[in-house]
Amino acid sequence: MNTEHEALLRQLQDMQAKVDALDRQLQGRGTRKRTWRIGLCIAVLALLYSWAAYSQSDSTEFLLMKQVAELETRMGNIEKQLASGKVKAPFSVVDAKGLPIMTVLAGSNRGVQVLNDATKPGTSATAVSIEAGGDVAGVRVRAGNEQAWIGGLDKGVGIYVAGDAGAQDIYSLMSASSGFEVRRENKRVATLGVTEKENIALRLYSPAAGSRQLVAVGITTNDNVGGLEVRNPEGKLLTRVSSVANKTGIVSVYPSSDNASASMQINDGGAGLLAVLADDGTAIASLSRGQNGGLFQLTDFPGDVMVKAGVTGTHTGGVFAGPESSAAGSFLLGRNPANASAPVGGD
Repeated sequence: MNTEHEALLRQLQDMQAKVDALDRQLQGRGTRKRTWRIGLCIAVLALLYSWAAYSQSDSTEFLLMKQVAELETRMGNIEKQLASGKVKAPFSVVDAKGLPIMTVLAGSNRGVQVLNDATKPGTSATAVSIEAGGDVAGVRVRAGNEQAWIGGLDKGVGIYVAGDAGAQDIYSLMSASSGFEVRRENKRVATLGVTEKENIALRLYSPAAGSRQLVAVGITTNDNVGGLEVRNPEGKLLTRVSSVANKTGIVSVYPSSDNASASMQINDGGAGLLAVLADDGTAIASLSRGQNGGLFQLTDFPGDVMVKAGVTGTHTGGVFAGPESSAAGSFLLGRNPANASAPVGGD
Protein backbone atom coordinates (compact mmCIF):
# COMPACT_ATOMS: atom_id res chain seq x y z
CA MET A 1 0.00 0.00 0.00
CA ASN A 2 1.55 3.37 -1.05
CA THR A 3 1.85 6.44 1.16
CA GLU A 4 -1.01 8.29 -0.55
CA HIS A 5 -3.34 5.31 -0.08
CA GLU A 6 -2.51 5.09 3.63
CA ALA A 7 -3.20 8.78 4.06
CA LEU A 8 -6.54 8.40 2.30
CA LEU A 9 -7.46 5.50 4.56
CA ARG A 10 -6.57 7.50 7.66
CA GLN A 11 -8.72 10.37 6.42
CA LEU A 12 -11.62 7.96 5.89
CA GLN A 13 -11.24 6.56 9.40
CA ASP A 14 -11.15 10.08 10.83
CA MET A 15 -14.33 10.93 8.92
CA GLN A 16 -15.99 7.75 10.22
CA ALA A 17 -15.14 8.76 13.80
CA LYS A 18 -16.52 12.25 13.28
CA VAL A 19 -19.78 10.93 11.80
CA ASP A 20 -20.14 8.49 14.70
CA ALA A 21 -19.63 11.35 17.14
CA LEU A 22 -22.24 13.40 15.32
CA ASP A 23 -24.61 10.41 15.45
CA ARG A 24 -24.14 10.13 19.21
CA GLN A 25 -24.83 13.83 19.52
CA LEU A 26 -28.09 13.29 17.65
CA GLN A 27 -29.11 10.33 19.81
CA GLY A 28 -28.45 12.35 22.96
CA ARG A 29 -30.50 15.22 21.58
CA GLY A 30 -27.45 17.51 21.74
CA THR A 31 -27.24 20.91 20.15
CA ARG A 32 -26.18 20.93 16.51
CA LYS A 33 -22.63 22.19 16.07
CA ARG A 34 -22.13 23.72 12.63
CA THR A 35 -18.31 23.56 12.94
CA TRP A 36 -18.53 19.74 12.67
CA ARG A 37 -20.48 20.06 9.43
CA ILE A 38 -17.89 22.45 7.98
CA GLY A 39 -15.05 20.16 9.03
CA LEU A 40 -16.69 17.11 7.52
CA CYS A 41 -17.43 18.88 4.27
CA ILE A 42 -13.79 20.00 4.02
CA ALA A 43 -12.67 16.43 4.67
CA VAL A 44 -14.97 15.09 1.95
CA LEU A 45 -13.72 17.68 -0.56
CA ALA A 46 -10.11 16.88 0.31
CA LEU A 47 -10.69 13.19 -0.24
CA LEU A 48 -12.43 13.79 -3.56
CA TYR A 49 -9.55 16.02 -4.66
CA SER A 50 -7.06 13.35 -3.70
CA TRP A 51 -8.94 10.74 -5.72
CA ALA A 52 -9.02 13.09 -8.74
CA ALA A 53 -5.28 13.72 -8.46
CA TYR A 54 -4.44 10.05 -8.13
CA SER A 55 -6.69 8.53 -10.76
CA GLN A 56 -4.58 5.38 -11.03
CA SER A 57 -7.09 3.79 -8.62
CA ASP A 58 -7.25 0.11 -7.88
CA SER A 59 -10.28 -1.80 -6.55
CA THR A 60 -9.41 -0.82 -2.95
CA GLU A 61 -9.54 2.90 -3.80
CA PHE A 62 -12.91 2.46 -5.50
CA LEU A 63 -14.17 0.73 -2.36
CA LEU A 64 -12.91 3.64 -0.28
CA MET A 65 -14.70 6.07 -2.56
CA LYS A 66 -17.93 4.14 -2.13
CA GLN A 67 -17.56 4.23 1.66
CA VAL A 68 -16.95 7.97 1.56
CA ALA A 69 -20.10 8.46 -0.50
CA GLU A 70 -22.10 6.41 1.97
CA LEU A 71 -20.70 8.45 4.87
CA GLU A 72 -21.57 11.65 3.05
CA THR A 73 -25.16 10.43 2.63
CA ARG A 74 -25.31 9.40 6.28
CA MET A 75 -23.92 12.78 7.34
CA GLY A 76 -26.55 14.54 5.26
CA ASN A 77 -29.37 12.54 6.85
CA ILE A 78 -28.05 13.26 10.33
CA GLU A 79 -27.74 16.97 9.53
CA LYS A 80 -31.36 17.01 8.32
CA GLN A 81 -32.56 15.39 11.56
CA LEU A 82 -30.56 17.88 13.63
CA ALA A 83 -31.96 20.78 11.64
CA SER A 84 -35.55 19.55 12.04
CA GLY A 85 -35.16 18.81 15.77
CA LYS A 86 -36.66 15.34 15.27
CA VAL A 87 -35.09 11.98 16.11
CA LYS A 88 -36.68 8.69 15.11
CA ALA A 89 -37.41 6.34 18.03
CA PRO A 90 -36.65 3.84 19.45
CA PHE A 91 -33.16 4.80 20.59
CA SER A 92 -31.05 4.73 23.76
CA VAL A 93 -28.54 7.03 25.40
CA VAL A 94 -25.65 5.22 27.11
CA ASP A 95 -22.88 6.21 29.51
CA ALA A 96 -19.12 5.71 29.13
CA LYS A 97 -19.54 2.06 30.18
CA GLY A 98 -22.09 1.44 27.45
CA LEU A 99 -24.89 1.08 30.02
CA PRO A 100 -28.27 2.64 29.14
CA ILE A 101 -29.17 5.93 30.83
CA MET A 102 -32.31 6.76 28.90
CA THR A 103 -34.42 4.79 26.43
CA VAL A 104 -37.12 6.23 24.18
CA LEU A 105 -39.72 3.62 23.19
CA ALA A 106 -42.01 3.57 20.17
CA GLY A 107 -44.88 1.42 18.97
CA SER A 108 -47.61 0.19 21.31
CA ASN A 109 -45.45 0.95 24.40
CA ARG A 110 -44.56 4.59 23.90
CA GLY A 111 -42.59 6.55 26.45
CA VAL A 112 -39.29 7.46 28.04
CA GLN A 113 -37.40 5.39 30.63
CA VAL A 114 -34.50 6.61 32.78
CA LEU A 115 -32.32 4.06 34.60
CA ASN A 116 -29.84 4.39 37.42
CA ASP A 117 -26.37 2.82 37.49
CA ALA A 118 -27.05 -0.39 39.42
CA THR A 119 -23.47 -1.62 39.00
CA LYS A 120 -22.26 0.36 42.01
CA PRO A 121 -21.88 -1.68 45.23
CA GLY A 122 -25.03 -1.66 47.35
CA THR A 123 -27.13 -0.02 44.63
CA SER A 124 -30.31 -1.71 43.44
CA ALA A 125 -31.91 -1.21 40.07
CA THR A 126 -34.35 1.70 39.90
CA ALA A 127 -36.14 3.25 36.96
CA VAL A 128 -38.50 6.14 36.25
CA SER A 129 -40.61 5.96 33.13
CA ILE A 130 -43.24 8.08 31.41
CA GLU A 131 -45.62 5.70 29.65
CA ALA A 132 -48.39 6.27 27.12
CA GLY A 133 -49.42 2.82 25.94
CA GLY A 134 -52.98 1.94 24.97
CA ASP A 135 -55.67 4.07 26.61
CA VAL A 136 -53.71 5.00 29.75
CA ALA A 137 -50.74 7.23 30.44
CA GLY A 138 -48.75 7.99 33.54
CA VAL A 139 -45.48 7.86 35.45
CA ARG A 140 -44.05 4.61 36.87
CA VAL A 141 -41.27 4.33 39.46
CA ARG A 142 -39.58 0.97 40.00
CA ALA A 143 -37.31 0.03 42.90
CA GLY A 144 -36.35 -3.61 43.42
CA ASN A 145 -39.47 -5.77 43.20
CA GLU A 146 -41.88 -2.91 43.96
CA GLN A 147 -43.32 -0.10 41.89
CA ALA A 148 -45.56 2.95 42.13
CA TRP A 149 -47.87 4.28 39.41
CA ILE A 150 -49.42 7.73 39.00
CA GLY A 151 -51.75 7.99 36.02
CA GLY A 152 -54.61 6.35 34.21
CA LEU A 153 -56.52 3.37 35.59
CA ASP A 154 -59.44 1.31 34.28
CA LYS A 155 -61.75 4.01 35.68
CA GLY A 156 -60.32 7.52 35.74
CA VAL A 157 -56.90 8.26 37.20
CA GLY A 158 -55.22 7.26 40.45
CA ILE A 159 -52.13 6.17 42.35
CA TYR A 160 -51.13 2.68 43.38
CA VAL A 161 -48.21 0.84 45.00
CA ALA A 162 -47.72 -2.69 43.72
CA GLY A 163 -45.34 -5.60 43.19
CA ASP A 164 -43.63 -6.70 39.98
CA ALA A 165 -46.96 -7.57 38.32
CA GLY A 166 -48.20 -3.96 38.53
CA ALA A 167 -51.99 -3.68 38.39
CA GLN A 168 -52.27 -7.44 39.01
CA ASP A 169 -50.50 -7.16 42.38
CA ILE A 170 -51.67 -3.89 44.00
CA TYR A 171 -50.89 -3.27 47.69
CA SER A 172 -52.65 0.08 48.08
CA LEU A 173 -54.72 2.21 45.72
CA MET A 174 -56.12 5.75 45.73
CA SER A 175 -58.61 6.98 43.14
CA ALA A 176 -61.75 9.09 42.82
CA SER A 177 -64.00 6.02 42.51
CA SER A 178 -62.40 3.81 45.18
CA GLY A 179 -61.14 6.41 47.63
CA PHE A 180 -58.21 4.87 49.52
CA GLU A 181 -58.02 1.09 49.30
CA VAL A 182 -55.73 -1.48 50.95
CA ARG A 183 -55.34 -4.91 49.37
CA ARG A 184 -53.91 -8.29 50.32
CA GLU A 185 -53.09 -10.67 47.46
CA ASN A 186 -54.77 -8.08 45.23
CA LYS A 187 -58.08 -8.43 47.12
CA ARG A 188 -59.37 -5.41 49.01
CA VAL A 189 -59.31 -5.63 52.80
CA ALA A 190 -60.06 -1.98 53.68
CA THR A 191 -61.45 1.13 51.99
CA LEU A 192 -61.87 4.73 53.09
CA GLY A 193 -63.93 7.14 51.03
CA VAL A 194 -67.40 8.02 49.76
CA THR A 195 -69.82 5.13 49.22
CA GLU A 196 -72.33 4.59 46.41
CA LYS A 197 -74.94 6.31 48.63
CA GLU A 198 -72.66 9.34 49.10
CA ASN A 199 -71.92 8.35 52.70
CA ILE A 200 -68.43 8.73 54.16
CA ALA A 201 -67.25 5.35 55.38
CA LEU A 202 -64.36 3.18 56.50
CA ARG A 203 -65.09 -0.40 55.43
CA LEU A 204 -63.25 -3.63 56.26
CA TYR A 205 -63.50 -6.75 54.11
CA SER A 206 -62.75 -10.46 54.35
CA PRO A 207 -60.47 -11.63 51.52
CA ALA A 208 -61.30 -15.22 52.50
CA ALA A 209 -64.97 -14.53 51.73
CA GLY A 210 -64.46 -12.93 48.34
CA SER A 211 -63.79 -9.43 49.72
CA ARG A 212 -67.23 -9.20 51.34
CA GLN A 213 -67.76 -6.30 53.71
CA LEU A 214 -67.60 -7.24 57.40
CA VAL A 215 -67.39 -3.89 59.23
CA ALA A 216 -68.37 -0.36 58.19
CA VAL A 217 -67.86 2.86 60.15
CA GLY A 218 -69.23 6.01 58.63
CA ILE A 219 -71.34 9.14 58.51
CA THR A 220 -74.56 9.47 56.52
CA THR A 221 -74.78 12.38 54.14
CA ASN A 222 -78.41 13.41 54.66
CA ASP A 223 -78.58 13.72 58.46
CA ASN A 224 -74.89 13.51 59.40
CA VAL A 225 -75.50 10.59 61.76
CA GLY A 226 -72.45 8.49 62.54
CA GLY A 227 -72.59 4.75 63.00
CA LEU A 228 -71.03 1.32 62.78
CA GLU A 229 -72.25 -1.90 61.13
CA VAL A 230 -71.01 -5.48 61.47
CA ARG A 231 -71.99 -8.09 58.90
CA ASN A 232 -71.28 -11.77 58.32
CA PRO A 233 -69.34 -13.01 55.24
CA GLU A 234 -72.63 -13.40 53.35
CA GLY A 235 -73.40 -9.71 53.84
CA LYS A 236 -76.13 -10.15 56.48
CA LEU A 237 -76.35 -7.32 59.03
CA LEU A 238 -75.54 -8.53 62.57
CA THR A 239 -74.99 -5.41 64.67
CA ARG A 240 -75.62 -1.70 64.20
CA VAL A 241 -74.38 1.13 66.42
CA SER A 242 -75.95 4.49 65.65
CA SER A 243 -77.78 7.44 67.21
CA VAL A 244 -81.28 8.87 67.36
CA ALA A 245 -81.12 12.31 65.74
CA ASN A 246 -77.58 12.69 67.14
CA LYS A 247 -79.13 13.01 70.63
CA THR A 248 -78.95 9.50 72.08
CA GLY A 249 -77.06 6.38 71.16
CA ILE A 250 -78.59 3.06 70.14
CA VAL A 251 -77.16 -0.44 69.64
CA SER A 252 -79.22 -3.01 67.73
CA VAL A 253 -78.50 -6.70 67.15
CA TYR A 254 -80.04 -8.77 64.38
CA PRO A 255 -80.87 -12.45 63.85
CA SER A 256 -81.34 -14.00 60.41
CA SER A 257 -84.14 -11.54 59.57
CA ASP A 258 -83.75 -7.88 58.60
CA ASN A 259 -85.37 -6.62 61.82
CA ALA A 260 -83.50 -6.12 65.08
CA SER A 261 -84.14 -8.64 67.87
CA ALA A 262 -82.76 -6.59 70.76
CA SER A 263 -81.55 -3.08 71.41
CA MET A 264 -79.82 -0.90 73.97
CA GLN A 265 -80.67 2.78 74.03
CA ILE A 266 -81.92 5.72 76.13
CA ASN A 267 -85.66 5.96 76.95
CA ASP A 268 -87.77 9.11 76.93
CA GLY A 269 -86.84 9.83 80.53
CA GLY A 270 -83.13 9.80 79.76
CA ALA A 271 -82.54 6.42 81.42
CA GLY A 272 -80.84 3.39 79.91
CA LEU A 273 -83.13 0.84 78.26
CA LEU A 274 -82.48 -2.77 77.30
CA ALA A 275 -85.23 -4.18 75.09
CA VAL A 276 -86.21 -7.42 73.40
CA LEU A 277 -88.08 -6.59 70.20
CA ALA A 278 -90.87 -8.18 68.19
CA ASP A 279 -90.56 -8.50 64.43
CA ASP A 280 -92.19 -5.08 63.95
CA GLY A 281 -89.75 -3.40 66.34
CA THR A 282 -92.12 -3.26 69.35
CA ALA A 283 -90.40 -3.79 72.72
CA ILE A 284 -92.03 -6.85 74.30
CA ALA A 285 -89.54 -7.03 77.19
CA SER A 286 -87.55 -4.17 78.68
CA LEU A 287 -85.26 -3.34 81.55
CA SER A 288 -84.81 0.27 82.55
CA ARG A 289 -84.74 2.66 85.51
CA GLY A 290 -87.93 3.41 87.48
CA GLN A 291 -88.65 6.04 90.14
CA ASN A 292 -87.21 3.97 92.99
CA GLY A 293 -84.80 1.65 91.21
CA GLY A 294 -84.84 -0.92 88.43
CA LEU A 295 -87.97 -1.52 86.37
CA PHE A 296 -88.78 -4.62 84.31
CA GLN A 297 -91.74 -4.83 81.90
CA LEU A 298 -93.31 -7.48 79.68
CA THR A 299 -95.88 -6.55 77.01
CA ASP A 300 -97.99 -8.42 74.52
CA PHE A 301 -97.42 -7.90 70.77
CA PRO A 302 -99.92 -5.00 70.58
CA GLY A 303 -97.88 -3.25 73.29
CA ASP A 304 -100.11 -3.60 76.38
CA VAL A 305 -98.12 -4.14 79.62
CA MET A 306 -98.83 -7.56 81.11
CA VAL A 307 -96.13 -7.81 83.75
CA LYS A 308 -94.32 -5.04 85.59
CA ALA A 309 -91.77 -5.57 88.32
CA GLY A 310 -89.71 -3.06 90.22
CA VAL A 311 -88.91 -1.32 93.47
CA THR A 312 -91.74 0.33 95.48
CA GLY A 313 -91.64 3.55 97.41
CA THR A 314 -91.32 1.55 100.66
CA HIS A 315 -88.16 -0.11 99.37
CA THR A 316 -89.71 -3.47 98.67
CA GLY A 317 -90.01 -5.45 95.49
CA GLY A 318 -93.28 -5.47 93.67
CA VAL A 319 -94.70 -7.47 90.77
CA PHE A 320 -97.85 -6.51 88.88
CA ALA A 321 -99.70 -8.91 86.56
CA GLY A 322 -102.05 -7.23 84.14
CA PRO A 323 -103.16 -6.34 81.66
CA GLU A 324 -102.36 -2.80 82.78
CA SER A 325 -105.15 -1.37 80.61
CA SER A 326 -107.86 -3.11 82.67
CA ALA A 327 -109.04 -2.21 86.19
CA ALA A 328 -108.45 -5.74 87.41
CA GLY A 329 -105.03 -7.07 88.09
CA SER A 330 -102.92 -8.91 90.58
CA PHE A 331 -99.87 -7.75 92.43
CA LEU A 332 -97.28 -9.08 94.78
CA LEU A 333 -95.31 -6.96 97.25
CA GLY A 334 -92.37 -7.89 99.33
CA ARG A 335 -92.62 -7.54 103.14
CA ASN A 336 -90.78 -4.68 104.75
CA PRO A 337 -89.52 -5.55 108.29
CA ALA A 338 -90.28 -2.01 109.38
CA ASN A 339 -93.95 -2.56 108.44
CA ALA A 340 -94.66 -6.23 109.07
CA SER A 341 -98.43 -5.79 108.73
CA ALA A 342 -98.15 -4.69 105.11
CA PRO A 343 -99.98 -6.96 102.64
CA VAL A 344 -97.95 -9.31 100.49
CA GLY A 345 -100.47 -9.86 97.76
CA GLY A 346 -103.89 -8.91 96.44
CA ASP A 347 -106.31 -8.70 93.59
